[in-house]
Amino acid sequence: MRHYAAVALILSASSLGGCVPLVVGAGATAGVVAAQDRGFEQAVDDNEIAFEINRKLIARDSKLFSRVSTQVSKGRVVLNGFVANPEDRITAMKIAWSVSGVREVLDELQVGKPLSFSERTSDALITTKLRARLTGDNSISSINYSIETLRGTVYLMGIAQDSAELNRVIAHARDVSGVRNVVSNVEIKTARPAPAPASAPAGASRTPAPDTVPAPSRSGGASGGTSGGGSSDLYVEPLPAP
Repeated sequence: MRHYAAVALILSASSLGGCVPLVVGAGATAGVVAAQDRGFEQAVDDNEIAFEINRKLIARDSKLFSRVSTQVSKGRVVLNGFVANPEDRITAMKIAWSVSGVREVLDELQVGKPLSFSERTSDALITTKLRARLTGDNSISSINYSIETLRGTVYLMGIAQDSAELNRVIAHARDVSGVRNVVSNVEIKTARPAPAPASAPAGASRTPAPDTVPAPSRSGGASGGTSGGGSSDLYVEPLPAP
């Protein structure tokens, strides 16, 4: 499975909303993936998780699959989209939790009608413009970000070097024409503290800080509002695997 996931990861580099920008050549794409802060192995694991979630969604209901979009970073899964009813929302969550390697599932699903062709076109244009902005900003490691746009709401996922970088990314997103809201599920990379000096008192804590910490979740878009119709809480309690 890992072999197929690695191949799929390289192929997925051409997708607009994925974590990997378009790069010509499989070797170049692998190099870009390796340059991400999550590393090549983690990127393959994440792609395998996304592949398995999508496979199970298709097996359960092809219409449900067509309505749910999946973002994965370091085992954290975000489900986006517009499902037909609350039961489909629960089903999608259960499917995500049932996949090996998933450590967290964030529910951004909404109950509503499916996207129209014009909405999909508009969303794709927003994603493309934002990706270009991030790539052109030398203060941003754009390869670490995944972008998904649904009805003008931009969903960000990935790893920020610090809060300043994340703020720049959010500012770019809010400045793109057509953006209504920005939802951030980005983690912020933190520097590990220096080891305690040798003369530190016995029992002094030497436990390093975690590599990443959750970032603030939501930002009002150009209209100044918050994400409309979505879940009110960013983090979702785990559901038992089916």
